[in-house]
Amino acid sequence: MGGNNETKISGLRFHENSGMVHIHDDSKSLKFSSKVGDFKTQVKSAFESLKDNEGIVKIEGSSSDTLCLCKMGRSVNAFLLGSKSVKTDIESFARSL
Repeated sequence: MGGNNETKISGLRFHENSGMVHIHDDSKSLKFSSKVGDFKTQVKSAFESLKDNEGIVKIEGSSSDTLCLCKMGRSVNAFLLGSKSVKTDIESFARSL
């Protein structure tokens, strides 16, 4: 696959390669990239802001896809957001109901 320390977390494939963190959502063909130092700093900050609060924190890297950390209750989930908006698709679906 790719790089050092590859691991799967919640359906996402995480690894480091040449000083860059890469996170892949292979099922959606999404890829997040960030410098290792920037990634560590942003993850630490995200978990600090979610420590006592529920919500979603975006972690932006050097790719067009964004990593999101979502806390609900005690559970933290991660997902990648692509750059394509689904607003029109959801509105169309809702009208069809």
